[in-house]
Amino acid sequence: MCVGVSFAASAQLTTGNSTSKNIRTGNRAEAGDFGLYMGTDMKFIRNLANAEVTPTFLPLVNLKYMSSDNLELRVGIDLNKYSQNVKGTEAGIGEEGVSLEVKNKEVESNHSIFPGFAYHFSNLNILDVYAGAELPLGYSRYNLTQVWDGSDAYSKTTKKSFNAGLGAFFGVQAYIANLPFAIGFEYGIYGRLNMGEKFRTETKAGAESDVVVTYNPDASHALKGDFEKLSARTGSIGSELRLTLTYFFKN
Repeated sequence: MCVGVSFAASAQLTTGNSTSKNIRTGNRAEAGDFGLYMGTDMKFIRNLANAEVTPTFLPLVNLKYMSSDNLELRVGIDLNKYSQNVKGTEAGIGEEGVSLEVKNKEVESNHSIFPGFAYHFSNLNILDVYAGAELPLGYSRYNLTQVWDGSDAYSKTTKKSFNAGLGAFFGVQAYIANLPFAIGFEYGIYGRLNMGEKFRTETKAGAESDVVVTYNPDASHALKGDFEKLSARTGSIGSELRLTLTYFFKN
């Protein structure tokens, strides 16, 4: 009976093995990964609160590349163009007050590229801290043409300018769960120099033609007059806080 009881008790005994499971709470970018990122600054959010339609975004095309686990290369490209065409008939224009058809065309374009880099200090799988620099480079062009049909009279105003700058920033981003997404913010200080800030206006009416150079036709200061020769540039420095969202292409 003792032997039988002992066998029965032995048959009822079970042993347990401890198990462990690693649950990932982030998906940190690593060497060789690409990322597309977009964002907006706090000025845009304030303008929305004030019902003003004056958005200020990061460049439309933004690309990141992790050349190592800690070094990020980035570039942004911003291309935009504005044009307006107006056509009408002005009475009393030309000789003897003859009505003439006038065409007005205004074109403004801005092209910029933002190369830069960032160094990531943290190797954590959730929170990422980094700092870096950018070199904004851009070119802008303005053209306003007014032509009167049936006459050789016209007016052309043009401006071509180049701008360059330098910025330093630091940022924090958090990786969302096990998804290839990161949300964060960047704060930086930027300086920019705009060169070629002058307008050249060429007019012709009959046998008379004239070319004038102005700093800014709408300026309220003393430099709104006409110049035979003019060199104009503007500079600015300021800070910016950005909110960012990044999608990473994992290897």
